[in-house]
Amino acid sequence: SHLTRDCPYSRKAKRVAQLLADAIEHTSICTIKDDIVATEEPPEVTPIFDGPESQLNDVLLQTSDLKEKEVNVISGIETPHVQLAIYPAKWDRPIQVIAFMDTGAAASMLNPIVHPKEQWIPHFQNFNTASKGILTTRVITNNHITIEFFTSVQFRTKLLGSIILGTDLIIGLDIYKQLNDRLKVKTQGIAFRDKFKPYTTTTRLFPITEDEQVKNIKSQLVEESCANYHREFMKKHDKPLWLNEEFFTRLPFKRNENINPTRASHSEMNPEHLQLAKKECDELLEYRLIEPSDSQWSCEAFYVNKRAEQARGKLRLVINYQSLNHFLLDDKFPIPNKLTLFSHLSKSKYFSKFDLKSGFLQLGIHLEDNSKTSFCIPDHHYQWKVMSFGLKSTLSLFQKAMIKIFQPILHTSLVYIDDILLFSDTMEEHIGIPHKFHLLVKQYGIMLSEKKMILVKDEIDFLGMQFAHGAYILGPHICEELVKFPNTNFTVKQLQQFLGVINYVRDFIPDVSMYISPITKMLTKKAPAWGKDQDDAVHKIKDISKEVKTLHIPSDGFKILQTDASNEY
Repeated sequence: SHLTRDCPYSRKAKRVAQLLADAIEHTSICTIKDDIVATEEPPEVTPIFDGPESQLNDVLLQTSDLKEKEVNVISGIETPHVQLAIYPAKWDRPIQVIAFMDTGAAASMLNPIVHPKEQWIPHFQNFNTASKGILTTRVITNNHITIEFFTSVQFRTKLLGSIILGTDLIIGLDIYKQLNDRLKVKTQGIAFRDKFKPYTTTTRLFPITEDEQVKNIKSQLVEESCANYHREFMKKHDKPLWLNEEFFTRLPFKRNENINPTRASHSEMNPEHLQLAKKECDELLEYRLIEPSDSQWSCEAFYVNKRAEQARGKLRLVINYQSLNHFLLDDKFPIPNKLTLFSHLSKSKYFSKFDLKSGFLQLGIHLEDNSKTSFCIPDHHYQWKVMSFGLKSTLSLFQKAMIKIFQPILHTSLVYIDDILLFSDTMEEHIGIPHKFHLLVKQYGIMLSEKKMILVKDEIDFLGMQFAHGAYILGPHICEELVKFPNTNFTVKQLQQFLGVINYVRDFIPDVSMYISPITKMLTKKAPAWGKDQDDAVHKIKDISKEVKTLHIPSDGFKILQTDASNEY
């Protein structure tokens, strides 16, 4: 309003300024972004009216990134929602809607589910949101529609389409300005001359769709709790979990034992590995996960290139903490049995899955123990500020912290180290569970992986198994691992790995002990020579693994116990 004195239309400008001054001030949902306006259709977007209804929903779901927190209270009263009627066409029957009176919004917007889908056309325009994001509207009504504020008080206009969280319609500055000062937004309601309509506590008449709810949940999780790096996450949380002293981990040293610092002399790295190690350590320094050390303790760091690393095409830097682990006690906090976890899913039909980004690196180490975690690469000596892989009892200590954090939702979630599965019997129940999960994630400053986040599915992969409708089956990658083994003459290491995979899938193979008996003999002290019996056993197990059955999770009722007899009786 201070610019009105220089405006060539000063009388009109002053009138508009006074109009806004008379209105109750509140935070607007969005303002026009003058420098980014696109009204031409991008080539990759399909026009709404040309696609099937499923495609229409996908397009409409992209029309807004607004959050309910961006609609604020006004002077201690609830947000100004009022019930209005709209007419899609002159002779159409009125549609009752709830409108939010937002005089700070640059444009009025209608939720696309209110208006018939065939009456929308593509129209692209960008706005700044109150949270400094960008809102893109992608559709507009193809004809003018009528908004009825009071009987005989109507306004005709085209409306942008946007999924507006919490309401059906936003009445913005564009309409408010054209009505001059005749429409008043008052403390208790809206007024037009001698007409008055009170605010309503109802925020919308058109219920939010499940797709909208899932999109809203995901957008909040991504914006507030997902990041690729620790430093990136600290821009969202000033006190992340790894800086929370309540969860600082103490290394459980043995008592009454002479503990001497370990000092490794590095066996050198080839030039390629050394450059890779320096780069990786520089990144850890940048993220403030490690720091230079002058500790009397030191363990050797080196690269491994095993099957897992070969599969992902990337070497893994590991630290040999064997000498340090010798002085550490086992933590007795239990790691959950997978079959026990699965028993909770017998009636579950909907699932959401989350993965903690760089899981162990989200737990801080107590300042007194930082120096004990030090490691070295050629010409460099560092120590950890967070939990490191390879330390004794790391799994138990991390599981203990996660159980403490997610205790309020353990009846609807499975927590296995850094993998978390939310489950429920109905969609209505499930929609609210990720919200409760997110509240805990925000409270404790936990960083999630956006890439591995899966929301509201009736089928899900979890811990190598595929779950759906109270049953589960092996993930295909497990069977592929078995097939990769040679068919004959295993080395001792290959034999141990093969039996390890078999142990993971043994529940899917009836009488598995009978099949692997010829193979397990090869690990005894007086092992026979590898022969036809072993070849046949390997072939049989590989064939069976290709056709494993689905296992149903037992629910209430009597259980059947099946066991083998002992050879000694």
